[in-house]
Amino acid sequence: MKKIVILISLLLVTSSYALVGFGVHGGLDLMEVDKINKEFKFDFGDKEATYSLEREAIENPVAFGAQLYFDFPIFPLGLEAGYYMAVQKYRWIAPKDLQVGNESIPLDFSDIDTSGNSYNHEFTYARASVDATLKYYFLELPPAVNLMRFYLGAGVGVHFITPLVSEQFFEDELSEMSNSSSNQLSLDVEDLVKSKTTFGAHFGVGTMIDIPVLPISLNVDYRYTITKENEYGDETSNFSTIRGSLNFYL
Repeated sequence: MKKIVILISLLLVTSSYALVGFGVHGGLDLMEVDKINKEFKFDFGDKEATYSLEREAIENPVAFGAQLYFDFPIFPLGLEAGYYMAVQKYRWIAPKDLQVGNESIPLDFSDIDTSGNSYNHEFTYARASVDATLKYYFLELPPAVNLMRFYLGAGVGVHFITPLVSEQFFEDELSEMSNSSSNQLSLDVEDLVKSKTTFGAHFGVGTMIDIPVLPISLNVDYRYTITKENEYGDETSNFSTIRGSLNFYL
């Protein structure tokens, strides 16, 4: 009986101090962007232009990813390298013509779907992140065995984020064509909303629970990420996530 107790204790301690692992995660992306249904005006050369946009809201995109772990021996520190993806479709509607003073200028948005006198199209908002996080385990329970570990984390990453079709988007892109002598303005909207690369920092807090005997752990964390605002001033530059992970130790 004594030998069995010793063996179980060794297995518990060994599993709780595994150094390297990998895992997959899914969760809730807390980013929310309000819907738009408005008419707006902007400078078009020496004239004033009027345009409108209707766009669906983006709320809590589907989130998933994977990560690698490395826990430092002796010190209560860990390093995580991860990949994270969030996606959600949204639909937008905008007129086929730009009103400039009393003149109506046709707009050509390449292969964008149309409906009556409007462009009516569905895009996918997507954000992919590759990052590294240093974790500090500030509380480990129970003592010595440490099956449950609470941590604070911080790190940096590179993010690939698609711009949104927005009021600022059309203002910036259409106003640049104010000197065009063409009777029609052409704009490749689909190409302009391809992902842009930016860098950011993140902070988080979480807990990791090691499963006794098995080389498996469960992880739940909250993370807040800050990136540089894109050229259109989108509300997608700062975002937070709640993630749940299943990890396997090597």
